[in-house]
Amino acid sequence: TNATAPRPTRNGFHFPRYDARFHDGDEVQLETVHTSWFSLSDDPALTLRGRQMALKSASNGRFCGLHLGHKEGIFSCQHRYAPRSAWLQVSQHSSSPNLHDSSHMALRLVLDENNVSCMDSPSGFGCWHDRGHERTQKWKDFGIIDAGDGKIALRGSREGHFCAVKDDRIVCNSDLPVGDAVFEAITDEPLTAAVVQCKDPAAAATFIVERKDLKSSHVALRCKGQD
Repeated sequence: TNATAPRPTRNGFHFPRYDARFHDGDEVQLETVHTSWFSLSDDPALTLRGRQMALKSASNGRFCGLHLGHKEGIFSCQHRYAPRSAWLQVSQHSSSPNLHDSSHMALRLVLDENNVSCMDSPSGFGCWHDRGHERTQKWKDFGIIDAGDGKIALRGSREGHFCAVKDDRIVCNSDLPVGDAVFEAITDEPLTAAVVQCKDPAAAATFIVERKDLKSSHVALRCKGQD
């Protein structure tokens, strides 16, 4: 641990218990055995992982969901309110070798109990069943990019372009994450920062110790400034 303020040495519990000097209200930074430090990240690829979200176009203010007039499960951003077909489950794609790689995320339609995956197809962004062809499997990778001001952009894997609102659908053919290629991710609950590891001690997060009873081995750490 890296104490953030000078404090006298305290005996606490019998050593070598690692929590022996943790008193209620202490501010600490945590170093791992791999000489990395615990930090906090607001990267949407991390904060959205495992969550359900609905996309809202930043350009027209409409929600994106299944286009009822299209047979292939194509999404359009023409809904005033988020329909059931708008909700997507965000997860790490099975093709990703790195849990922190934001370029390999999977989006699945929550409405369908058969776990239908979404893909960057030539006809547009959509969610439907496919036969698992190798080519279409690669289209199911999406990058979730921070577009600034609390907004996100989706990078398709078919040609590496950003997905943007085009007339009655979403098409992944934009070079930059701006304008029609920017979305607001609406979630059922507020997002919280993700705990990550970093090599720079200066980027380490500060945690506040919660330990009401020094005789107890239970210790809680609260992220400072994240109330």
